[in-house]
Amino acid sequence: MWSESKLEKFIDEAEQVWFEVCYSDRKGEELDLNGYIFQVVDDERFDTIQKVELFFNQYWNDKFTKTMMCNLKVLSINGETATLLGDPPQDLPCRVESLRILESRPDQCEIRCVLSCETDRNRVIHYTIQKSENDERIQIVSRTGTKSDCRYQPCNCLLD
Repeated sequence: MWSESKLEKFIDEAEQVWFEVCYSDRKGEELDLNGYIFQVVDDERFDTIQKVELFFNQYWNDKFTKTMMCNLKVLSINGETATLLGDPPQDLPCRVESLRILESRPDQCEIRCVLSCETDRNRVIHYTIQKSENDERIQIVSRTGTKSDCRYQPCNCLLD
């Protein structure tokens, strides 16, 4: 039912979505909003807030999607999607080094991953993956290690 190789690919891709939006192409002038510098995203995949949400929701449940978008500072400015400029920390875990299924049920599994990051400091992360009742779609509904990772911090969005 649950394949370790498919889950490894899924987690690898899931951990990259935030970076894909963060490092997407930019266009136009930089915009200063309350001391934060934003620039419009020049990538059709992310040209609306809804498209960014749908991209995140391919892997993450709504709670994680909202938190990551808030921490990425995704805004709509004059009808265009913009994100905060700047480089994220380099010690964010983002690549699966190993994965083990700890518990498996037809609709859910618990996994343990060792994730690497650019600073060569591996981290052990546990995930809960939930399968949708209506289709075969899966999403991450739980992830450990959120307190030390800026992508998953509780967030008060700018300009709410």
